[in-house]
This record gives sequence, structure tokens and C-alpha cells, in this order.
Amino acid sequence: MMNLAEIISKLWNTYRKSTWELTAFIEDTQRSINETSQKHGRIAEKLRKVRQGESVENEKSDEKTISIELSEEELDALVSVITERGEMIGEYPRLLVGMAFIYLVALFDAFLTDAFAAVLIERPEALKSKKQLTYDKILELQQKGELVEFMARREINELSYKSMADQSDYYKAKFNINLADSGVYLAALIEIRARRNLLVHNNGVVNDIYIEAVKQTKYNLGDRVEITFDYWNKCKERLNSVANFVHKSIIEKFVKENS
Repeated sequence: MMNLAEIISKLWNTYRKSTWELTAFIEDTQRSINETSQKHGRIAEKLRKVRQGESVENEKSDEKTISIELSEEELDALVSVITERGEMIGEYPRLLVGMAFIYLVALFDAFLTDAFAAVLIERPEALKSKKQLTYDKILELQQKGELVEFMARREINELSYKSMADQSDYYKAKFNINLADSGVYLAALIEIRARRNLLVHNNGVVNDIYIEAVKQTKYNLGDRVEITFDYWNKCKERLNSVANFVHKSIIEKFVKENS
């Protein structure tokens, strides 16, 4: 059975590996999208020239070609399909980074939840509260040896539905770990979580909840938030800094002091 230090280190390493894989996935997929977009662009340009009666030459001398006869109606239909497809491909980068951003925040949330739950399981005295369990539930969990783990995960999971500010206050009060000491402003974490919530729950459209949570924002009510790769990468660096800080702080406060 792993001790707390091993558990926290494993969680941290898993988180780092997952964010690295996510970054590689985005970069590789973007390259594929760019290649596909360029192919469609070349096809669309050839069709445009044919439509206008211009000659079309192959870019590569060794490229195999075929000839096909199309009516004007068929040519128009083909141009329409290629154009529509090209416009669709043009949306892929935005969709890709948006989905990756949601997953990135989910990885971060999962790390915090699992890491602090591990501390509570190691330090069950920190679970003292007025929350109640039925006798049946207590006996069931006690027999399985899962009572403390259940209580710890219930408390942390309930916390995960609260605001980033409330979570930060809880971590500071319960574990003496202040997320702001990571070097990342709490306001930045609040904005990241708020933007993620917009994408998941409001199709990326700014609402009153976002405006209230993010005090200084360039967006107005009804705007659609952007998730560029630069923004995504900056968020990844910030979340990695906070996760690494939590990893080191737990080791320092709850492992080294007992060794």
C-alpha cells in the first residue's frame, strides 16, 4: 500500500504526463488540420479556374491526373460542396483548442480533488464536522474499511462544485495551503474556471455569472469567449504551476514533518 508521499507524487506525475500528451495531441492535430485545409484550398482554386475557363496545371510533374466531364450544374454543385467543406475545416482549430481547454481544466480539478482527498484520508482528524451519516451507511463502510475514504471524498467532491474562491479559502483554512502562494493570482484561476464553465454550460457566450466572477474582463455580456492556442498554453503553464505547488506543499506539510 502506497504512503501519502507516493500517492501525491504519482498523482502529480500522472497530471504532468496527461498535460504533455494533451499538448502533443493539439500540435499534431493542428498540423493535420493545416495540411487538409491546404489540400482543400488547392482543389477549390483549381475548380475556380475551371469555372472561369482558365487552364489548370499540376503543381507536381509526377502527379497523376484524371479527366472528367461535368455539366455546369454539376461543377457548381462540386464547388459548393468543396467550399462548404473548407469552411467547416476552418472551424476545426477553434473546436480543437476549446475541447482541449475543457479537458485541461478537468485534469487540474481532478488532481486537486484526488490530492487533497488523499491528505484527508491520511489525516482523518481533519474530517471533524457536523455532517451526518446513517447507522446503516456507517456499518456498511466500516465493514468494507472504506469509512474514512468515503467521508474524505464526499467532503472534497462537494467542495468541487463551489467557486474557485471558496475552494481556495477551504484549502487555506483546512490545510494551510494558499494557492496564491504558487505565484499564480487567484483571479487568474477564477477566470480560467469561469471561462471553462461558459464553454460547458453556455456555449461560450458571456453571461452575468462570468461578468460577476471576472472583475476585469475585455468581454461584454453576450460576447463569445475565445480560446486561442496561446491562451490555452498560458493556462496550462499556470495550472501546472499551481498543481506543482500543491504537490510540493503537501509533501512539505504532511510528509516531511512526520518523518
